[in-house]
Amino acid sequence: MGALAVGAGIAGLHSLTRTSDYRAWGKLRRRGRSTVATLAEGTPVKLIGRITPGEPSLTAPLSGRPCVAWRIVVRGKYTIPGTKYPSELRFEIEDRSTDRLVIDDGTGVATIEPDPARFLLIHRNQTRPLHDVPLDRLLALTARRGYASPTIDFWEEGVLLAGDEIVVGGLPMREPAPEAPADERGYRDAPAMCWHLRGSAEHPVRICDQPSGF
Repeated sequence: MGALAVGAGIAGLHSLTRTSDYRAWGKLRRRGRSTVATLAEGTPVKLIGRITPGEPSLTAPLSGRPCVAWRIVVRGKYTIPGTKYPSELRFEIEDRSTDRLVIDDGTGVATIEPDPARFLLIHRNQTRPLHDVPLDRLLALTARRGYASPTIDFWEEGVLLAGDEIVVGGLPMREPAPEAPADERGYRDAPAMCWHLRGSAEHPVRICDQPSGF
């Protein structure tokens, strides 16, 4: 889904320069690949699969594109108003959001639960040139973060779409599936169980749409 913008992969790896991110992704790279069919509850895993079709539940904040997950990076300079000797200061905004995702790896499906501790890198479906997004959206975003009248040096926004192939790390848990209609279940039937991937402080959910790097 979508072409990889020239240079976007390099820019997307900016997060990995932070020591904590580098270590976290390093753990995922070293972990052997699992399949949904062979999951064991509570054991950290790495799965590679495609996001199953469904209605986009989120809207990317800059481009307004419907998606199931997004990540943005904005960098620039701003001046603190009201100071006697104003000087330019640099800033960086990085933000991301993902809804519940369901992936299919060919052996079964698993639901990825949103988690505040997750890591999310998006390399494909990138939008970067300034003319591709209304400037007022960029300025509104920076103003909400306290950067008034900034100079924007760089920005990028990436989204995940249904059908995208992703690599995900997390802790598999067997949990009840959504209730089946009453006429499809017996009075004493237990609910069906399905796999969910959740995160913890030690093993946060990690999502990346460049499986070849893992």
